[in-house]
Amino acid sequence: MEELYYESNVLRLSYSRDMNMGKAEWRGFLSSKEFRENGLRCLEFITAYNISRWQADQRQMLAIRQQDLQWVIAEFMPQLLASPLRRMAIIVSGDIFNNMAMEQLFKRSSNFGDLIIKEFDAEDEAFEWLKTPIPAAVAQ
Repeated sequence: MEELYYESNVLRLSYSRDMNMGKAEWRGFLSSKEFRENGLRCLEFITAYNISRWQADQRQMLAIRQQDLQWVIAEFMPQLLASPLRRMAIIVSGDIFNNMAMEQLFKRSSNFGDLIIKEFDAEDEAFEWLKTPIPAAVAQ
């Protein structure tokens, strides 16, 4: 059963206890302030609930500014990699500029350590992949 953790006009966060999975549904174009505040909210949520699986639904998310992408690489990713998260499924946006930003992120972030990140076009495919067991060596 999915429990609501937080909701605003740009982000909905929910949690499935039985799967130890968090879900972020992003919507629209976010100001830098909204983007960073909600990114940090996701990190707090992951840490507080010791979440190992994450579904980032970006289908309705629009472009990410270049300065926000720089922030993700420099500030957000190191914190995310230090979190309990081990598997992240990203459902790609229909926005070409969002997709270009995500492509840059993957090119510029060379090592994700124990975190496995995969992109999907459909929610059901992402969910099926997230359900698969996490190897004990990376579940720690």
